[in-house]
Amino acid sequence: MHKSEKEAFSWGFEAGFLRSPVNPRMLLLNRTPEIDCAGDGNTSGNASAWSLVSIANDLLRVDLSSLFNEIGGHFRKRANQRFYIDLQNAMRQSSAALHHAQHASIDCAAEQDYDDRLDPDDPDQEPTQAELNEAEIAINLQKQKERDLDFFAPIFDKAITSHAHGEISGMARYLLKNVCRQCVMNITAIPDYRYYSCWMNNNAIECDEINRLYRAVITTSDQLNKQEMASLFSSYLQLESNDMSINATNGETNLTAPVPYDRDNPIRNFPKAKSQIETACVCTNIDLFRALLIVFYQECLELTPLLKNTEAPSLLAQNEEFFPAAIKTSDPRQFRLFDEQLPAIIRFGEAFVYAAKKHLPGNETAQKLEEHLNGIKRMNSAPFMQAFRKNYLEAMRENQIFANGDFHTHAELNDQENLNRLVGLQAVISKAGELYFTEEEWSFASLYARILHELLLCGIMPIACQTCGSLFFPTGPNSKYCDRYNAATKLYCNPRFNAKKHLGRKSPRDVALNIQRKTETAYEKGLTDCAHYFERLGSFVLDGLGPAYQANDLISDELYRTWLSIVNQPNCRAKIKRPDRLEYPYPVLWYGFVRDGNRYVQVEFPGAEHPTLFECLSQLAESPQSKCTLDYKGPDEHPYSSWHVKLHMLLEIIVQINNADHVARPIPLLGIDGPEYVWTDPTVQDTWSTPDACIYSTGTIDDLSFTVYTKGYDPEKQD
Repeated sequence: MHKSEKEAFSWGFEAGFLRSPVNPRMLLLNRTPEIDCAGDGNTSGNASAWSLVSIANDLLRVDLSSLFNEIGGHFRKRANQRFYIDLQNAMRQSSAALHHAQHASIDCAAEQDYDDRLDPDDPDQEPTQAELNEAEIAINLQKQKERDLDFFAPIFDKAITSHAHGEISGMARYLLKNVCRQCVMNITAIPDYRYYSCWMNNNAIECDEINRLYRAVITTSDQLNKQEMASLFSSYLQLESNDMSINATNGETNLTAPVPYDRDNPIRNFPKAKSQIETACVCTNIDLFRALLIVFYQECLELTPLLKNTEAPSLLAQNEEFFPAAIKTSDPRQFRLFDEQLPAIIRFGEAFVYAAKKHLPGNETAQKLEEHLNGIKRMNSAPFMQAFRKNYLEAMRENQIFANGDFHTHAELNDQENLNRLVGLQAVISKAGELYFTEEEWSFASLYARILHELLLCGIMPIACQTCGSLFFPTGPNSKYCDRYNAATKLYCNPRFNAKKHLGRKSPRDVALNIQRKTETAYEKGLTDCAHYFERLGSFVLDGLGPAYQANDLISDELYRTWLSIVNQPNCRAKIKRPDRLEYPYPVLWYGFVRDGNRYVQVEFPGAEHPTLFECLSQLAESPQSKCTLDYKGPDEHPYSSWHVKLHMLLEIIVQINNADHVARPIPLLGIDGPEYVWTDPTVQDTWSTPDACIYSTGTIDDLSFTVYTKGYDPEKQD
């Protein structure tokens, strides 16, 4: 058997965890070429940051035990198919081998003489038959992997969907697909699907046991605090909590111990002249840099909820990918990849610090954030960085990586200034060690246990859903329900997802018919622009927001009647040449008020979370006639992106997507859902000359961030 076939299979993910009590992150760091952490087809220097609470809630909605048992069953079937195929091929080849046996014995002596004449050191020598066979085997194995991937891809998708109780994010789906896909990619090392079948069955058993253990541990909340519960949970699974390989000190401490009086040598009884405590820092410059980045990143995550009504959350979402990439490549051997991330991180840091100082004056964390950004800038321009950029190999040979000369490695206790500086650096390193943990995950079960453990360590406790009793991590102060979907009852645990039609409410159809009559009158009078407006308004009422508003439990009857009345107000008059100049050309409901839907909204979200909305807005932005513009689009297939679009157009698209039969988890209907996550100022006036006070409402619901402007904002007129 080949040596690699005796090696144990390892998943190959290196996962990093950034611990924050309000916004913890999981960083997946690529370890093997076959693993693509971001799902964009690029595996070089790849890293991604995911919300730990979001991914944990997604995984808790999946029956992991049943999922992995099903995948294991498919692997067993594939192993049996491969066995019979190999057996048939062997039977076909046996007769051919017997026929050629005599010819092989005759040619054996001649082939041996030829082999004696081969020179192993001759580079121009033709490859041997063994080398040709090895290359052919490699090609065949690659083709086999591609065929198996094509075979298993729809099976993985179907299995994940069937065992997920409700829609899960693209991040969670990718993670589950990858653990299955990696078995196929590793078939060259262990060409036996029975092995992977057992591996999947083990994951199923362990995930079930982890869930049972976790439920038991959190029942001790009246006896232990969250960190003590995390320690108890990790003790059963032998999980480590800290692996920061940075030594903060390397000095000697010889505090005087009581000793008998020495009569023979009295001089020994006098105080020692030298200091009893020595301080030193033996970490490298890159380690210091890495620690600063970790602490700065965590402080940004901590401040983001306090800056939800500003541009800060958008800045972080657009630039967050640079932090895991820099933390991952902080190894000196990957200096160039590390250096590539720094300009973007510094630009982001300056903008984020400016927003934090402006909106949170006197905030202690914001002040520390500025200090750590200045530390990053100093490190970026330090001589050792210039030496590495100029000649990397020479800098390594001259040992420039160690902190000798650029930053103090030793400080005397009587040198207070340098001592304070050194201790400050060591404090950053110590904090980074507490905030960041990384380990290689050898199985999905180990990653799943680590996710649950890290959330407890961050002080985030799960609660039981009031509908189904399942555990979930609350995403708001008033969270009571999980996002599970019951396929049998076709109902969500969260009542706001189960909007029922109000039979007592007036149907929007009557208003739409009245608008249709206005359309016909406008055509008769030759008012073409007016007629086109009424056609569009009728479709907006009948096929767009009307039925959604009528059926929504969160809208009061009085507010719904007010909306219908305002929709029906425009009359067929010759002066309606610019319908957008009406007070309410396309009225929408916005958290208790009727507002103009013709105003602009900036909407931002990761494409993997809402792929259909991502595609719709992308197509709309490509049309030159549309009022939708793409502001920012990140890398990858479904990246975090930002658009400016008319509010009524965005709401119509959301309603159309939610009405589709294949949508399991609806997109939040902005203006109605999640009022606790939205800031709105009803006093902001709809004026045409107030560009400095144009923000009317802003918020984030289910990773969907938005900012609504007054009519004073027009992206087409911005500089």
